[in-house]
Amino acid sequence: MHQVDAVENSLGVRWELTKGIGSLLGWHKRVRQKKIETRRKIVRDNRKACREPRSWGDHHPWSSQKNPLKGFEKKKKKKKKKKKKKSNAALTDFTGNMW
Repeated sequence: MHQVDAVENSLGVRWELTKGIGSLLGWHKRVRQKKIETRRKIVRDNRKACREPRSWGDHHPWSSQKNPLKGFEKKKKKKKKKKKKKSNAALTDFTGNMW
């Protein structure tokens, strides 16, 4: 009789474990589904926000500009001024002889 109880108990334990695992899998499935739904909502809202003009009047940051790439133009390089070579005039006397 003691063995029968042990077998029944082990079957009961197995049944409870199986039942618990099933609910765990269902829980995991629901959590995953919720994550997917949340991500889809975020993506949908972002796309919707990009398509619609802003309510405070600024449709696009460059709508008032003639050239949308105005700030991204290549800057013109400034020409370097050629340095004049110092003449030896400062080192010569009035006759033109070097010191």
